Amino acid sequence: MTRLHVGGLPADVKDDELATRFRPFGEVQSVEIIRDSANASRGFGYVCVDAREEDLARCMKAYT
Repeated sequence: MTRLHVGGLPADVKDDELATRFRPFGEVQSVEIIRDSANASRGFGYVCVDAREEDLARCMKAYT
């Protein structure tokens, strides 16, 4: 399993929206969006995904 740091998230992003973006690359184990005291995204989070190396490479190419 790989824990990916994801930046540039909008303030209103939802966990399931982020998980949906990463499902094509492997099985999403967890999503954690870092939030402020008003529950708005601080612009980054983490996605734990169980994926093969080649799928992670495709993911990085798609989102960087």
